[in-house]
Amino acid sequence: AGSANNVIQQVAAGSLNMGWAATDQAIRAIMRGAPVRIIAGAGAVPVFRVLGAKDVKTWADLKGKRISVGGPSDQTLYFFRVMARKNGLGDKDYDFVYGGSTPDRFAHLLSNTVGASVLTNPLDFTALDQGYPDLGLVSDVFKTWTQNNIEVNTSWAKANRPAVVAFLKAHIKAINYFYDPRNEASVLAIMQKVTKDTEATTKRTYDYYIKEGVLAKSGELSLPGIQAVLDALREFGDVKQPISTGDLVDASFLQEAAGKCCLLYTSDAA
Repeated sequence: AGSANNVIQQVAAGSLNMGWAATDQAIRAIMRGAPVRIIAGAGAVPVFRVLGAKDVKTWADLKGKRISVGGPSDQTLYFFRVMARKNGLGDKDYDFVYGGSTPDRFAHLLSNTVGASVLTNPLDFTALDQGYPDLGLVSDVFKTWTQNNIEVNTSWAKANRPAVVAFLKAHIKAINYFYDPRNEASVLAIMQKVTKDTEATTKRTYDYYIKEGVLAKSGELSLPGIQAVLDALREFGDVKQPISTGDLVDASFLQEAAGKCCLLYTSDAA
């Protein structure tokens, strides 16, 4: 679909029945009354990194520069804004350029038209290999954050519950397969075939995903992680009306797929 926003728009319109999209876009759609709910976890960690242009050595060097992020309401903008503040930059010390997806943001970096770009795997590793300076991982700052989830069109899901549950059973099985060390060679082969990356870059991406637990294990929903995204949207003024995680999530499909014995909600305490 090209972007998380497009995924959610198509799920809301019914042209897609289900989607895997960023949590912030799902929240925005639900706030607007879209027939969308989060039903399972997908990406549990924000897998983004800030890469500077080759003449950038520190965050201070970004003053007066242009920064490539996804868009005016994209979470990459929020990530960069918070990290910049923590590193001594004010909100008016730089300007944003809206690059869309990571390949486009990487192209901005390659063309030397920006001071920094916010990239995700595996292109952040490609940029590092090409000598672009690492200004920090988003996950080092955002310790509790649910990157994305699986969402459904509620009308379709209600009428097709067995299909939703069957899909989630397959999703859980796939995630468990990914994390089983016995399947490393098979997983690496699939990743490299799809991404067309080098063997070395694919292995670095795989190792990072395993180490950081990037994929939500067993499709678990993280209410603290979703709440963190909701709090961020409130901070930026995107959420003004009362809303809670209970208004965003329908865990009944995952509960049926995983079995009532299984953990559905993760928390810092857990």
